[in-house]
Amino acid sequence: MFRTAQGRKRLFFALELPDTLKQALLARPLPLQRGQAVPAGHLHLTIRFLGDVDPANEQKLLEFCRQFRLASSIPLLPDKFDCFPTRSRARSFHLRLKPVPELLELRDCLNGDWDRLSSNGEGRPFRPHITLCRMRRVPTAEEFRQLDDWAAKQRLPAAPATVLTLFHSFFRDNRLVHAPLATVKTRGTD
Repeated sequence: MFRTAQGRKRLFFALELPDTLKQALLARPLPLQRGQAVPAGHLHLTIRFLGDVDPANEQKLLEFCRQFRLASSIPLLPDKFDCFPTRSRARSFHLRLKPVPELLELRDCLNGDWDRLSSNGEGRPFRPHITLCRMRRVPTAEEFRQLDDWAAKQRLPAAPATVLTLFHSFFRDNRLVHAPLATVKTRGTD
């Protein structure tokens, strides 16, 4: 669990997954006994993690969302399955996405002024990915073989994302909740 400073909210911007990609990811359960699959409602592509944000800056973010529109859909192109931080120290399993120009432009747009608004100046490189599972322990060689077999059988579609959401992440009853605070849609969609 994480702790949020008094009076602040843990916020992040994420692209919501198109149904076709989400359904394909959920079609076959992961063969991992040492991990916990990410719930279907939490599958997303984090574009910008903001960290603990105070109420005044939360209002600035909400105003930004009211005025901002995605110029076009963002292509989500599956690349490969991988682990963070590495296979030998795996703590999560994810689908890496190709860093297409539209995705990088959106990331750059959301990086701009937000560093000074939040407690989290993200200094790490952007590696677009969808977390599928959090691991309690590093998988054994046999479990990795099963996971690699599972990954080889996946046929994931390229799909356009059309909704960017500002989420509030918190725990309620020992469960992680991602509550949407505001959504931004592609121009021409409601």
